Amino acid sequence: MADERPPSDAEKRAAEVARTADAWRSSQPYFDAVWRLVGGVGVGVGGGFMLDRWLHTTPWLLVAGSVVGMVAGFVGFFQSITKASKQK
Repeated sequence: MADERPPSDAEKRAAEVARTADAWRSSQPYFDAVWRLVGGVGVGVGGGFMLDRWLHTTPWLLVAGSVVGMVAGFVGFFQSITKASKQK
């Protein structure tokens, strides 16, 4: 039988980093889905707010932008989740 040496500290750290990287890679589609939701809402609210200030229509374009942003965010969110579930 061959004598096996115990793994060194560097090898243990490298294995831990590899496991952590694999966990981050596998969770990436879900982070993408969340950012699509947050981004859609943020762009809609920000755009509505800016248009309201420019056109002096407060609060109507903010409300409309919020609704459009929520719809766009949820559509992107569900597309990302559907795509992630098909890859597994």
